[in-house]
This record gives sequence, structure tokens and C-alpha cells, in this order.
Amino acid sequence: MLEEHCYPAGENTVNLLCGPPMMIQNACVPSLTALGHKRESILIF
Repeated sequence: MLEEHCYPAGENTVNLLCGPPMMIQNACVPSLTALGHKRESILIF
């Protein structure tokens, strides 16, 4: 689902995430990193 709706990983791609901490840490971040996004480009607020 993320692959269909998010920009592909790249040097200028930033991911902004908000939501329940368990969802962010256990689903969103692992899924984005599996798609090649660097942890530094994933911002949680």
C-alpha cells in the first residue's frame, strides 16, 4: 500500500508521519525502510 501511495525512496524524499506510536514504530517505519527509505528521511511528529 505504501509503495502505491508514497513517493519512491530518494535523496530528496522526506516522509512525515503522525499517528499512534505503536503504529508508527511497528508498521510505518519498518515498511518505509523496507522500501529503501533512509531512517533520517522519516520524520515523526
